[in-house]
Amino acid sequence: MPVYEYTCEVCGARGRAWRPEGHPPRFCSAACRNRGLAGTSLRTVKWPITPELHEQIRQLYQNEVGMSKRSAVREFAAQVGYPTWKITRYAMQNGWAHKRKPQPMWTEKELQILQYYAYLSPPAIRRRLKQHGFSRSESGIAIQRKRMRLTARNLPGRSAKEV
Repeated sequence: MPVYEYTCEVCGARGRAWRPEGHPPRFCSAACRNRGLAGTSLRTVKWPITPELHEQIRQLYQNEVGMSKRSAVREFAAQVGYPTWKITRYAMQNGWAHKRKPQPMWTEKELQILQYYAYLSPPAIRRRLKQHGFSRSESGIAIQRKRMRLTARNLPGRSAKEV
């Protein structure tokens, strides 16, 4: 290993150090190294967003509507060779797309109503919840009913097929 004479890029201190061939030192200490590299990334960006790509993504998200947007984003990502999640995340960072809000937790009263009317269909349960002042989607009701194992098979009594 050769000895290199160097000048620190941050504080200007001069020094000598042993380093592998072709790798001269740039900094005199870890503190200078941290200051010298602050704000720079040591990793290369795998999927850089160029100004042209930025404009294409903006137009894609502002012009497409509905479920066709998902397939359009997928096609665009394949066309430019980027993963779909990268395009979507960039659009979310710029405010062109948004995350879905999670549904609020079920209250005890809602769960009691759901258990009481579990034998009904999700649209009927939704109407009953609405009568009590709660608002839930039919798919949310179906999922919660399944999570609580309130399917028709687990209800007390016998089904028409069992009889």
